[in-house]
Amino acid sequence: MDNKIMNPDVISWYAHESIVARMERTIKRFFILCLIMFLALVGTNVSWIIYEQQYEDVFTMTQEVDTDSAPAYVNGTGELTINGKN
Repeated sequence: MDNKIMNPDVISWYAHESIVARMERTIKRFFILCLIMFLALVGTNVSWIIYEQQYEDVFTMTQEVDTDSAPAYVNGTGELTINGKN
């Protein structure tokens, strides 16, 4: 009996080479796709950083306080404290 008939796992050398060549092309395409996706990710992050750098965060708070001649203090949360009372 022929060895190819007895063992179905054996394929011809030409078939093997065609499968290897096809996989090399596929892997090359996936690698190029991964590079494009990575560069797109970096590009979008850089564009967001540049966009956000255009603006300056300025926080200004103005309050008028009537304390009846007692000292008034404003803590960091924006709450007004007059003589220890909120």
